[in-house]
Amino acid sequence: MSREIAVLCDIRDTLLQLQKVSKEERQAVINNDARLLEQACRQKEKLEKDLIRLEEKRLALIKERTASELAAKAGGNAGKLQLLAAEIKNLLREVHALQTTNKLLIQSELALWEQVKAVLFPQHVSYTAAGKTAGKQTAQVITRLA
Repeated sequence: MSREIAVLCDIRDTLLQLQKVSKEERQAVINNDARLLEQACRQKEKLEKDLIRLEEKRLALIKERTASELAAKAGGNAGKLQLLAAEIKNLLREVHALQTTNKLLIQSELALWEQVKAVLFPQHVSYTAAGKTAGKQTAQVITRLA
């Protein structure tokens, strides 16, 4: 049972790190800090890979048993096991909420940049030989002239 608890502790610790990095990512998006955002994304990718590896390890050890079933067999470690399961569940919820928030913030930033791009590079309308309109970006026209 100690191996199972050790894996659950590793999962909890990795989720705590992922929570911290997700908060840093949120702050980087809010502050428009591209360097910090890139760094946070790299850390998140590594932590997510670590979580996948740990989850595979957990599944190999625990199989399909629930935390309650494991606690029943854990004896003196039952309380620790249930506490870890509750911590992991709460951390998963928090990390999910943070990642959802970050996704929405990034989508808002991208929408803003699309609006800025539309103002700075409005569509230049041209016509094809058939008389239909064919839009070209002003930036494309400028680069062809250069």
